[in-house]
Amino acid sequence: MMETIILEEPSARRRFLTAPCLVEREQFLTHLLRRGFGPAYLRTVSFFLLRIIEFLAKFALSARTIPADVAAKVKNYLFSIFEGFPDSLFQDEPVANLDENNVTTAERPASPSVVMRSSTSDFETLPLSRMSKQNLANDLAAMGLLLARKNKDRHPSIQDFMLANDSCTIACEVPVYLTSEEVTYYKSKGFFLPLPELSKPITGHIDIV
Repeated sequence: MMETIILEEPSARRRFLTAPCLVEREQFLTHLLRRGFGPAYLRTVSFFLLRIIEFLAKFALSARTIPADVAAKVKNYLFSIFEGFPDSLFQDEPVANLDENNVTTAERPASPSVVMRSSTSDFETLPLSRMSKQNLANDLAAMGLLLARKNKDRHPSIQDFMLANDSCTIACEVPVYLTSEEVTYYKSKGFFLPLPELSKPITGHIDIV
């Protein structure tokens, strides 16, 4: 059984066996195993497959509140992250295979950055009007903070709690990027984008969707 190959904890195995789409998940993981991927990689893929199932379930619950065309675009983009996505844009240097633990940092060749990070770039923005609001999301975030034992755990604790308990949260840490061609297109459509001529894509992420 696949769960005995990639999982050790009994609770993780139970979750693997009781979650929806068991046959489809096992077929995909078996396909990867036959291609030569090791248990560590399969364990990571299995984790993301379970998150995708949660995401699909939440989309089904939100069908009446989210316009169908908007939901389809969000769904297509989130699924594109797992296949054919330009992962190299979000990596500072080449990253070894998940099963390759014997490669030291010194052995990896240095490579120049090919992107601009939005978090470390200084762009002009339109005037912002800050507004405070109190709703259920604030209460859930406060409960998520209770799970953080250290300050550095606050951010992921809130995200994990919202994914598991908020019916409106469908994804976290969603990677996004903007190319020079896209900047030119949006400017031609009248959007306010005070950006210079870009030779590199701009990368960023959305904390919670």
